[in-house]
Amino acid sequence: MECGQWVNADLYNGRIVRIANSFVFKEPVFNYSGDFPFLWDEIMVPIKYGSDYRLARQLLERVAEEVVGDYARSAEAAWRDVALKYMVERTTVQPTVLLIANSNWLEFTCGMSWTISCAV
Repeated sequence: MECGQWVNADLYNGRIVRIANSFVFKEPVFNYSGDFPFLWDEIMVPIKYGSDYRLARQLLERVAEEVVGDYARSAEAAWRDVALKYMVERTTVQPTVLLIANSNWLEFTCGMSWTISCAV
């Protein structure tokens, strides 16, 4: 299970990396529709210092639940299967709101799991 790439924290992004024998030392092969048909995506929301960051966090959590809550519940079930198959840790795939304080603003990162529909 890949971490990073288009997500900022050390969070799974939803891609499972499979490396074919012929590519062991060349490049990874990404499967977006294999055993885990969800990807993690993030939205960054800057909040100026002095704002009610607690309220901002509550609003982001509520919106994330409304938008992707059903996907997250489906992803949770799919992740249990992946964790057993690949013997990786169980983790949460529920929408997550992280806070980073940088020099210009407070940065909320709202991570969410999205479903993938791929034609084969």
